[in-house]
Amino acid sequence: MMKRRVQRLSWFQRYKKYIYIGGGAVTLGVLSFAITVFTLGRKVPEAEISEGPITINEYAYRTDESSIRINPESLRRSEAEEEPASSEEKEEAPAENMESVVASKPEEVETVEVSAPPVKEEPVKKEVTFILPVDGEIILEYAKDKLVYSKTLEEWITHTGIDIQGEEAMPVKAAADGKVKDKKVDPRYGNTIIIEHDDGYKTIYSNLSSLDLVEVNQEVKQGEIISGVGSGYGFEVEEGPHIHFEIMRDGININPSEKM
Repeated sequence: MMKRRVQRLSWFQRYKKYIYIGGGAVTLGVLSFAITVFTLGRKVPEAEISEGPITINEYAYRTDESSIRINPESLRRSEAEEEPASSEEKEEAPAENMESVVASKPEEVETVEVSAPPVKEEPVKKEVTFILPVDGEIILEYAKDKLVYSKTLEEWITHTGIDIQGEEAMPVKAAADGKVKDKKVDPRYGNTIIIEHDDGYKTIYSNLSSLDLVEVNQEVKQGEIISGVGSGYGFEVEEGPHIHFEIMRDGININPSEKM
């Protein structure tokens, strides 16, 4: 009977599987430890600042492109140097520094004169004054808040102007400077001329002899003749030769006698 030969294995062959596994584990552990140490060694220490931002100056330096290492002692010294001087220290500054500052200023400073635009002065408006358009007696007064008796109508009426007696064709003058606004034949008072003045004033002249001496939009001066006294017309025909004269301001009749 033949004997079977048994091949003996060396200890390395028997345990090489465990050796490989153990060696791999050791290698991984060493690599992990090295990475940890390397990472901790490169960590930037956090600066504890109670107030204000941290300024990285010449005391900070880069170890590579991705991290900055700060020397805390240098940072504290830098902050101490940047603290503003107190008011007392500023007052005690040496005179030489002030002289150097004054000396550094230029001796001549170019000045530029800026002239303000001229202020446009608005013309001062003169107060409008009036004169009687006819040199005659007032035969019927202004009566807006009371009644006066009309000979023509034979009744008591209100009267928005004054009636000034005059001889027929006697000159009628503009009571103030102004512009002829309108001329017309009024069914109540006959030939009528209306003149506009400053400050919202308007004068009305009725029972005139003619409308031919002025034109609409014509400028007239105070005292300029605009027509003549008429013989009487319509509501005031019985009063004889006179003119009916009114003054209005902003569309409201006022007493002409109070403006003379």
